[in-house]
Parts: sequence; structure tokens; C-alpha cells
Amino acid sequence: MIQIFAGQSGETGRLCDGLTRRNFLAAGSLTALGWGLPELLRAREISGKSSGKKAQSIIFMFAGGGPSQMETFDPKSDVPSEYKAGVAELSTKTPGLKVSEHLPRIAKMVHKTSILRAVSHTNSEHERGSHYLMTGHLPPRENPPKNLNPNYGAVVSKELGARKGVPPYCVVPGPANIVNRFNGPAFLGAAHGPFMVSGEPTGPEFGARDVAAPKQISEERMRRRLNLRQGVEEELRRIENDPDDPVSNMDTFYRQALEMVTSPTARAAFDISREPEAIRDRYGRTFTGQSTLLARRLVESGVRFVTVHRNGWDTHDKEKPRLRDELLPEFDQAYSTLINDLEDRGLLESTLVVWFGEFGRTPRYNKKGGRDHWPNTGVAALAGGGVQGGRVIGETDAKWIYPTDRPVSPEEIAATIFHAVGIDYRKQYTALGRPVPMLAKDSDPIRELF
Repeated sequence: MIQIFAGQSGETGRLCDGLTRRNFLAAGSLTALGWGLPELLRAREISGKSSGKKAQSIIFMFAGGGPSQMETFDPKSDVPSEYKAGVAELSTKTPGLKVSEHLPRIAKMVHKTSILRAVSHTNSEHERGSHYLMTGHLPPRENPPKNLNPNYGAVVSKELGARKGVPPYCVVPGPANIVNRFNGPAFLGAAHGPFMVSGEPTGPEFGARDVAAPKQISEERMRRRLNLRQGVEEELRRIENDPDDPVSNMDTFYRQALEMVTSPTARAAFDISREPEAIRDRYGRTFTGQSTLLARRLVESGVRFVTVHRNGWDTHDKEKPRLRDELLPEFDQAYSTLINDLEDRGLLESTLVVWFGEFGRTPRYNKKGGRDHWPNTGVAALAGGGVQGGRVIGETDAKWIYPTDRPVSPEEIAATIFHAVGIDYRKQYTALGRPVPMLAKDSDPIRELF
């Protein structure tokens, strides 16, 4: 099922059960056809046309929970025992960069990537940190924080629009935890909400079922339902005598949805089973591996922004085995394969790949053998999309406690993402009658990357 983030509508004309006519039509779309794509298409049309800018693509790999800087891209061997990560260091082709022994594949290709070693802010709560790192804006202090600012993907959708008949912004897979709401478009409106790919990434129907009609409903039956809905709309328009109502052309969007569902190009983009078995094995038959492979298929097909969610990095207990046996091997295989695969296909220069979480981990272990939240010194990896590889930006002190050189703020990361796709990161929107800057603070891209 396709899911979209619906904004406040300000609708009037409620039915006796409290539903508005637009609510009724939206509900009909979900129950009759089984997807919400027509509403997404309609909302996108209402919001205005594409800006026409030539866009690159972005794959945003979000490590939900907060990955450990010590066990990834900032290992240190000469620290007191209570700080030791317990991992050996691997040398790389990048001067001054060593990585964890649990990232052997990345160690061989990390010269194609640049590393930020001092991503720094002061928000140690998952909700606030996630909003900050997924939007470039820190929300007001409230619990839980609202999605007051649009995700990077929603901004890319608004500024660059769709191409090649596929959604501009996808989330793979749609997460079911606290960061879910921070994928949304906020005040940009439902037109720029994400196409949420559902299902288990290692399952046989991952991806493809989201652009497929229900198996029990034939194409002819869907067309009959479309005609029935069109008749209902016409009768409602006649009763309300409102020819300018945006829903008056809903049948057009249903036809577009049907075209997408029956389009070989769109269906192929989401059908990961079309990949050769050897390629699927290269990415890894894991949650991260297959999600990342689908992301590559999507950008190759024209999707502008894909978020790959991998939660589970909140390692408060038993950190060593969780990283060693699951999280790091998945990431190592998927990320290294993605960068090499994009390069082999001639897509790396036109695709920015970013990886980070909402914060890093505490330098000291806790009593449960894990590390807690530490936003002062997180790490990030960026590759492609004009980013020069083989650079290390920022340093931390001998115990990973604070940055000692070139700390990077979330706003700078946001500016970098927008800059990479040619979006004016100093632009302002209007929300609730007031100007809202694209970035919370006056920041520039990380120039050293380019």
C-alpha cells in the first residue's frame, strides 16, 4: 500500500458522520483501489509544476538510533581501557584515515568517500536529533516533537519535481518507529510526501507489490471502479455546483495511477526480483543490503531522493556483538557495493550518497556493555554527486569527547545536500503567513567536500 503524509486541509462541508466530501473521496480511493497514489498525484498537481531544474539524485542512508563513531570511522588504539572500542584498525588509501576491522570492504574503497569525523550538536534525544538531522531544523522543545519542517526529500520533491513517471521522493522501507514522521513534507503539503515502500526487504515481494494492483482485482475491474468513482464525483459536483473544486479532476489522477501500476518502466523500477542473483548477493541478502539495492534501482529509474532506513543503531547494551555480528557487516557490504556499483554504471557523479544517524555514542561504556547518546562527536560519510573522495574533515580529541578541529553542524550538512542538487539553500518558504528559511541558521555547504 502506498502511504502519503497528509497535511492540514482546512476542509468544509462535513457529512453527517463528520467526514468531508474530500475525506469521503480519499477513503474511497483506499478501499476501492487499494492505494493512495492518486491523492499524491492530485496534491502534487495542485501544488504547482516542476521547477524544471536539472537534478541529480540522492540516496540518504539513515542509521536510526545513532551509530558509534569509535567502531566505524574514528577508531583509536591508544586510549584508556574504559574507552577502548575493542576493534582493530584497518588502514586505507586515504591519508590519516583508519576504519574499524569490521568494515573490511569499506576499507578497500573508502578513498571514493569523504568522512566527517566531527558532526556536532547538543541534542541527545532521538526525536529531536532525528528531526534536526533529517530536516536541518531543530524543533521546539516538546514531547513528542512535531514534524514542523520538511524532510530533505520533500524539499527536493518541491524544488525539482518528478521525472520519468516515477515519484520524486521514496522511503525504503517505510519505518514504523519514531523517525517515521520526520520523513514528511510538513508545511510543503502532501504533494511532496514520500512514496513509502512497504514490506520486509528480504521478502519475495519487496518493492514490487507497492506499484501492483491487488492480485484479486483485474485491470478491467479497476477500470470499472474508476468509472463508478467518476460518476460519484460528477453527482457530487452537480449537487455542490463547485466546478473549481480540486477534486473535480480526481479521475485524471486515478488514470495516472493506473498507468503507473500498469507501466513496465515503473513496475520494473520497484521490482527488485529483476536483479541478477549475483548482484543481490553482492549487496547482501540482508535488511540493509536489499533496501540499498532497491534504492539504486530507483535512482537509476529517475527517483530523485531515496531514504534508506536502517534502525537498530541505538546500542545501549551488548554493543560489541550487535555491531560485530549484524549492523557493521550489513553496512560494510551494502555501502561498499553501492558506491562501486554506482561507479560501474556511470551514476556516481550524478548521485550523492550520504550516511549518518542522529548522533554518535558516548566514549565510555555503560554498565550494560553499551554506549549511550553522544551528539558532540558523530560521524558521516558522503560520496558521489560532486563530492571529492579521500578526504577526512574534522578531528576529535584523544577520548572522542569533543571536536578539536572543524566541527560540522546539521545545518552545514543540509546546505551540502541542497547544494549538491542545485537547490538554493538560502531560499525562504511561507508557512502560516510567515517566512520560513530553508535552513534554520545561516550556513554554507561543507566546501572542503567539493
